[in-house]
Amino acid sequence: PADARASLAQALIDAPSHPLIIRALAIAEEQTGQVQTAYDRLDAAVRRIPGDVALRRALSGLLRRAGETTGAVNALAPLLDLADVPPEVYDDLADALEAAGSGEDGANARSIARLLREPPTDPVDEVSHA
Repeated sequence: PADARASLAQALIDAPSHPLIIRALAIAEEQTGQVQTAYDRLDAAVRRIPGDVALRRALSGLLRRAGETTGAVNALAPLLDLADVPPEVYDDLADALEAAGSGEDGANARSIARLLREPPTDPVDEVSHA
């Protein structure tokens, strides 16, 4: 992990605002116990690139694993205003809500994720193709 972290740190110097590198470095930092450093890195990146879904999901996951469930939910909230919210955002939101003790809200978020993955069939469309 230390070698990987050093390689990622060098890559970050070469491409300081690349979300994939930022996220990978934060994951390596969290795995080596540098949770605050990982948080600071992700938080700063989200402030610079607020609409990046992967960065917000990474920040939310880190906060949830650290027991900061309200922060985990809040990290995802801006994504819910996107036109095409990926279902994984609702999965992450469900995890954060359930960890916060909001089981019913978590179940609702899971239902939305399921609907986004498998939209209900249109009965009119089904009849017209019969």
